[in-house]
Amino acid sequence: MVYVSTNEERAIYSRIQGLVEKETGMKNLQINQKTLRLEQALSSAKNQYSFDIRENKGSDRELEVKLNPNDLFFITHMAICIAQQDETTTPKRYGNYPLHTFPDPQVFIGNDTANLEEWQALEGIYNGLISIKTSPVERFIDFPTFHFRYVPERGVQKQAAPQINDEPAQYGPGLDKRGFFALTPNLILDGYDNNSITLTLGGGDKTVIAGGIDDSNSAVNTSNVLVILLHGFIVLNGARKLSRYAAY
Repeated sequence: MVYVSTNEERAIYSRIQGLVEKETGMKNLQINQKTLRLEQALSSAKNQYSFDIRENKGSDRELEVKLNPNDLFFITHMAICIAQQDETTTPKRYGNYPLHTFPDPQVFIGNDTANLEEWQALEGIYNGLISIKTSPVERFIDFPTFHFRYVPERGVQKQAAPQINDEPAQYGPGLDKRGFFALTPNLILDGYDNNSITLTLGGGDKTVIAGGIDDSNSAVNTSNVLVILLHGFIVLNGARKLSRYAAY
């Protein structure tokens, strides 16, 4: 008798489990859900951002979660987000700001009075192209990033006095409402390989894309970070168990 799961994630897990067992002959490899997180600080001097997917403890940012060289990763979904940080404090505030799935004008308010506003500069992220490479093979080529732009049903709610804090935008509960886009076919990344992601911004004014100013052109301590999230399933110690450059 064949059982078909009505839960999408469970069905994907079953397919991965079957493929791993078929290709390796091993039934004891541990398979878990996992989300990788890749980050880079945004800069007005850059048109393109390259992310190394392989873990490097010596250079990875504090919130990054990368692929261990010993593991195998099946990508099912990807998201492109923007976060803020404050590196002027002790400790530095990397984990104190939410992820945003589009350039919310209520949040990214910077205005230097001479160029496009901060939120408009950030729109270049969602009007660009993204690629995934397992050197030397381009495996996911120049996919338009507008597919990853997600505006939640409830954005940031600005509160008037006597309320103190603004209410954050809706985030979740499902992957689609966290800005994740389902990839088909699903790439398999071997942690041993040189896997990377390149995001090229859409052309335009990016003068204040990094943040650092408010709507009165006064300096603030926060700046902006580009965040790539890869969601899927990890096979612990599964590197070099399947053919290179595979998809499923």
